[in-house]
Amino acid sequence: MTAEQKLLIDTLAPSVAGKPFELPESVGWRQFVGLCRMHAVEALVYNGLQKADLWNCVPEPGQKILTQAYQTAIFRDAQFTHLKNTLTRKLTEAQVPYILLKGICLKESYPEPALRTMCDMDILVHTEDYPAIDRIAKEMQAVSGHSDGNHRNYTFPGGITVEFHPNLLHHETPVGTGINPGWQYAGEEGNLTPEGFYLNTICHLANHFVVGGVGVRFALDVWVNRHLRKPAFNRETVEAELSRFGLLEFAHNIEDLAELWFGRGEETPLLAAL
Repeated sequence: MTAEQKLLIDTLAPSVAGKPFELPESVGWRQFVGLCRMHAVEALVYNGLQKADLWNCVPEPGQKILTQAYQTAIFRDAQFTHLKNTLTRKLTEAQVPYILLKGICLKESYPEPALRTMCDMDILVHTEDYPAIDRIAKEMQAVSGHSDGNHRNYTFPGGITVEFHPNLLHHETPVGTGINPGWQYAGEEGNLTPEGFYLNTICHLANHFVVGGVGVRFALDVWVNRHLRKPAFNRETVEAELSRFGLLEFAHNIEDLAELWFGRGEETPLLAAL
């Protein structure tokens, strides 16, 4: 791990866990800011450096980029929140059942919702409700995007994409047949149960791990899920489901990594070998 990669992880921990850190003797700030952009955690890094009282150590060009990213994150969070409130109200009025997924929910568990940035909004729906969803999207002046029959995408005013899914995971993923469609984990007020939400987090991470790779924010989401999201999930229920999916050992390893990076965890033999 390079000094810049370690610093990236270290600067995230104060934002969510209050974990202190020290700057390395030498930092390639251009490379560091590039890593922040690649992992889409600029707002978290800005917040972490401020909380650690190390902001003045960042060169002015880096400060400018991170400050702008933080301000943009606040603006985008307001846009996402407004769209979520408007869209869910219209879905409810049209009697369309829905469940909000991933970032749009998890951001509320971060110390500042704007710190958990996202590219789009994901919503679980029934395929038979697509005609009603189409009408609502048209009424809200959204532009139709990709549709493969299983899910539909719309870009709403403000440039926010909303993906409507009939399953938590794509049919072709190995664990998809176990966790799909997802309504079995339905909780209250358009949300998954705490257990369903954590299961979806781990299964979604595992899918990305296999087919495209994962960034540091996935591990941070796992840590936030376990320590900051309320109400807490039932561990016994989650582990039974993960065992059924064949993901229990994978989940334990990711949790160990998240604890090492952001909490008070110790290095396991597996992590030491990486």
